[in-house]
Order: sequence, then structure tokens, then C-alpha cells
Amino acid sequence: MSDASLNNLLSEMRERFAPGADPREVEVWLASRGYDARQIGEILEVFAPHLSGVPTDGGTSRPPAGRRPEGPLFRVPGSHERGRFAPEAWGRILALSATGALSPADREGLIERALQSTDGRVGLAELRALLESAGIDDGGSTATTIH
Repeated sequence: MSDASLNNLLSEMRERFAPGADPREVEVWLASRGYDARQIGEILEVFAPHLSGVPTDGGTSRPPAGRRPEGPLFRVPGSHERGRFAPEAWGRILALSATGALSPADREGLIERALQSTDGRVGLAELRALLESAGIDDGGSTATTIH
């Protein structure tokens, strides 16, 4: 991504997201715009001072209390995971994580169980079965997934 493109994107994000906004909302928005996990991570790294409420002019304001999510904000699939998940299944995992329905620990456990219990590609049906067996509410089949 060129510097000009990044600056335009950051400007748009500053207009769209107030300081202290939930980084997971930004992640979901970026994913809906077609950015991949690596790009989202790089963008969030640059945009983090705005989200935390820390001014970029060197000020000392603190992030709003209670707004920091636990664990990593995004999940980049490892090389052993990339081809194993259907885009719909991976998008569903990201969507559930972004809404808080799936904690980082639950997300990692779900990914491990999916890789261990499914031969071949993990589709949305297999993922939903694993979610149901773990007692995690999937939110129904009409939920939007992130690709």
C-alpha cells in the first residue's frame, strides 16, 4: 500500500471512528473493505494511537477505561491453517471474535479442534457443528461472515 493510499485510508478512518473506538469494529470494517489479515494488522498498528485516545502530538492522555479488548485484535492464519479453512468458515470465526461471542482463548481452541477433528477443508457446516458441541452460540445461519 502506498503512503498516499494509507494516508487517505487513515483520514477516512479518523472521520469514521472516534478516539477510543473499539478496535474490533475497525477490524471488521477493514475486512469488509477487502483488506486481508496482514494488511489489517499493519493498518491497526498505525491507527492504534487514535483508537487508544493517545494524541499523536506527544500528549499524555490515557486510553478510555474498559475499552481495551483482551488478546490480539486480529488473527492471521498460520501456514498450516491457510488452505484448511473455507473463506466462509474463517470469516465466521473472525465475525464471532469481533462481536465478543468468541474470546481469544475460545477462538484458538476452536481452530485447534477444527484442524484436529476435520479431514480436509473446514467448511461452515463443520465449524457450526464444532461451535454447537462447544456450547457457543453461532447466532444463526443468517449472520454475515467476513471474508
